[in-house]
Amino acid sequence: MKVCTRCKKNKELNKFSKLKASKDGLSSECKECSLNRYNTYRRTKVGLIKTIYRTQLRSSKRRGHPVPTYTKEEFVEAIMGMELFHKLHANWVASGYDKDLIPSIDRDDSFLPYTEDNITLMTWKENFDKYHKDLYEGNDTQCKPVVQLTLDGKFIKEFKSVRIAARELNLLPGSISNVCIGKCSQAGGYKFCHSVTSCTSYISILNV
Repeated sequence: MKVCTRCKKNKELNKFSKLKASKDGLSSECKECSLNRYNTYRRTKVGLIKTIYRTQLRSSKRRGHPVPTYTKEEFVEAIMGMELFHKLHANWVASGYDKDLIPSIDRDDSFLPYTEDNITLMTWKENFDKYHKDLYEGNDTQCKPVVQLTLDGKFIKEFKSVRIAARELNLLPGSISNVCIGKCSQAGGYKFCHSVTSCTSYISILNV
C-alpha cells in the first residue's frame, strides 16, 4: 500500500504509475489524481494551446509533413493574442466543457503543413466537419487519386480519391481499393489503379 501525496488516501500499489526515478519505482501521486491534474491543466488556456501543438506534431508526422514552422512558445504567444480564442474558450467553459466547442486549429489548405499563414482558429466541431468535407471532396493528403480503366486497360477517368470514385460509380470503396492493391481483378466491370504509371505495370501483369 502507498499514500498518494495529492489525495492523501492509502491505495494499492497498482493504483500508481511506474516511475524509475523514485525510490520505490512508483509515482508519488495515484493514477486518478494524475489524470485529474492533467485534465484540469489542459482545460486552461495555456494547457489547451500546448495540447493543440502536440496534436499538430503528431499529425504532421502521420501525414509526412515537416513540423510546424513555429515553436511551441511562439504558438502559445500567437494564440493567446487572438481575441477569438478567448471568446471560444469562454464559450467552452460556459458549456460545461462540451467537446464540440473546444477551441481548435486547422490548416486552411489540407495539402500544406502547419505554418503561420495556413492555420485558422475554430471549434472542434467545425474542424471535424471540415476534415470530413475535405475527405468527401478529395481535398486532403490522405486522399489518393484513383484511375478508372476498361477491362482491357483503356483510360476512362481519374478521380481525386477512392471515395469519390465509389460515389460516382455507385461502388463500394473497399472493392475499388482491393483492385488497386491487386486483391481483385476488377470492380463493377472496371480496373482501377492509384496512378497511370502503376496502372501500366499492373495491367500488363493481369493480362499475361
